[in-house]
Amino acid sequence: MRIGISSKASLAMVVATSILFIGAVAFAAIVSGTSTTNISSYVTITQLTINKPTVSAGDMMLASIAVKDGSVVNVIPPSGWTQIARTDNGVNIALISYWKVATASEPTTYTWTIDQQTKAVGGITPYSGVDTANPIDTVAGNIGLGTLATTSVITTSVANEEVVALYATDVNRGFSTPTGMTAKYNLAHTGGPSTAAYEILQATAGTASSRSSTITGNRARNWAAQQIALRPAPVYCTGGTITTSGGLTIHTFTADETFDCSATGGKTASVLVVGGGGGGATYGGGGGGGYIYDASHSVAAQAYSVTVGAGGAKGTHIGSVLTDGSNGGNSFFDTMNAVGGGGGGSGGLGNPGLNGGSGGGGGGYNAGVSASGGSGTAGQGNSGGSASGSGSEYGGGGGGAGGAGSNGSGSSGGIGGIGVGNSISGSLVTYAAGGAGKGATGATAANATANTGSGGDASPFDGGGGSAGGDGGSGIVIISY
Repeated sequence: MRIGISSKASLAMVVATSILFIGAVAFAAIVSGTSTTNISSYVTITQLTINKPTVSAGDMMLASIAVKDGSVVNVIPPSGWTQIARTDNGVNIALISYWKVATASEPTTYTWTIDQQTKAVGGITPYSGVDTANPIDTVAGNIGLGTLATTSVITTSVANEEVVALYATDVNRGFSTPTGMTAKYNLAHTGGPSTAAYEILQATAGTASSRSSTITGNRARNWAAQQIALRPAPVYCTGGTITTSGGLTIHTFTADETFDCSATGGKTASVLVVGGGGGGATYGGGGGGGYIYDASHSVAAQAYSVTVGAGGAKGTHIGSVLTDGSNGGNSFFDTMNAVGGGGGGSGGLGNPGLNGGSGGGGGGYNAGVSASGGSGTAGQGNSGGSASGSGSEYGGGGGGAGGAGSNGSGSSGGIGGIGVGNSISGSLVTYAAGGAGKGATGATAANATANTGSGGDASPFDGGGGSAGGDGGSGIVIISY
């Protein structure tokens, strides 16, 4: 019996362990997706076809294949797949692992071809946050005969590596979950073979202990096992909450902090800066925060202060005292200064909306005064809507980054200006929308969602003096490269 590790895998391990990043370099969190699995047909030339899991471009896929007859079979992988290791338990069972980085146009299935009539089972697990240049930090195989299948000890070289344990046997049996690990799949072919995969995040570099799995049936079986450490993607800058998506590293700032690239050199990044949204008042909706997006921003090898603007406070109507909504705070990164959204105007005072990234909506007034909306900042937002001048007390909607707020009419408050959708975070989010204007009647004011920079809704007038608008949403800064 022998344990075979491919020359490609050995080379990958040497390269991966010899590239060490100097200075304050962090590593991304590795996140696994849902695995896909299948069993082979039993024909002269055996084929094992497995569906593509749900992946994004830049994700890594890890496949494991268990084949009966062990060392006497040859396995041809699909195009683009690289063998990590092959572990043969004589002519009983072969366990082979592979990796591939997903592209933007992957096939719907992958087929492994085996050069004789036998049986095979396997699975594919997708991972985001893996270092796609050097995905495999280390791997070790092990074989045995017994009821307990055990991986060999490995040593990881950096923090936050994903340790994967793979098992296979030549009969139709299941595997128990090793202590502390999470199961990804556990499947068997009629008459064998069987395979299973488990994972655990190792937070610190060092020894990854042997992992044991009990083979069901209380009878000694021939087994093969591998333990693989996936290397996390290096994060060349620090600061904010760091994630990955589609091969990009994303820093999300929801509070004041420092973005530091001084250890690794400059780069070009996509940057989104959104100011805090303005607070809504009685009648006038809050304006959205200023919206600035640069898809190709030069980032130098230095530390940058990041400021995230707070959402503007709501305007209130307490007793006979009415206040306008407050402006949101400005958000800053480098030369990008996104102005906070303008607060909504108070209806009881007939006040105009305040100027800002986008202007707040004007406050209605029962004497027929048409209070104007606040002005937006050029290139960042739009004006708020004016209040109706009909004496019906309907305020204007706050301006949004994608459009101006509408004017109040004789029967309804103005609609808040639309925001702008952006997928820099890895999913589509709308930022810097204006808050809705209100009048003598209408729904209770809603606070804007935090870290969107949207304006707070206005509140309807309460003759008893107990109404309040909605708070503006806090701003955000996102940097992606």
